[in-house]
Amino acid sequence: MSGEKRGQKRTSLNSHKIKLQAAGFLLVWVALTSSCHLAPVRVIPSSEVKSIRAEGSFFYRGEAGQGRSRLLYYLQSPDHIRLEIFNPFGGLAYILWLNGAQASLYLPGQKVFWEGDGRKLTAEFLGGAVTASELVCLLSGRKKELTRSQGWHLLGRGPEDFYAGEKGDWKFEIKEFFKGGEIPRTIYFENPEQVVRLRILKIKFNQMFKSDVFDPSYSPAAIKLSWEEITTIWKK
Repeated sequence: MSGEKRGQKRTSLNSHKIKLQAAGFLLVWVALTSSCHLAPVRVIPSSEVKSIRAEGSFFYRGEAGQGRSRLLYYLQSPDHIRLEIFNPFGGLAYILWLNGAQASLYLPGQKVFWEGDGRKLTAEFLGGAVTASELVCLLSGRKKELTRSQGWHLLGRGPEDFYAGEKGDWKFEIKEFFKGGEIPRTIYFENPEQVVRLRILKIKFNQMFKSDVFDPSYSPAAIKLSWEEITTIWKK
């Protein structure tokens, strides 16, 4: 075989190899970019929401500094919430329970917990002293029920189609809704000293939870602390 023909054959093989590599890279790129998109969410009317299980991200900026965390929460109407917040390494940092007017905060890594008024807990984590039932109404898109609570001033296009609201010097703003325009997907909570952003990435409605999911439970070795003591620990 002449040198010219051998060269042409090599060029053809190299060209074929390059095309195969390009096709492979394209397939990998398509797979990666597809995985970045969230699967379609089946959203139901807010009037039909009895419970929610959601995963998302939590951003905080305030006197304790700033940071991002992953979170998981369970919500059940009318006033039950369980919120789990994970540290940047994936470990469980806090568990919050809100049951009516009562609340619990547990730090499993330090084996310490606190129990008391739920509004103290929401004021610390969200910036506003809102009740469990008000938070359930907000997260499940129940606008009419929220407007019945005292002290609320809703902003936007009207109480039937609001995107923001305030209570005293605390306010929230819904930046994004799930398809249908009722269930919030991205919410900002603000007061003069802090900003919290909650973004929901995955959500499921009306699932059956275990009977004890909203019952506070701690390690047998856990120690009960006062509010002043436990805030000193978790703010470090």
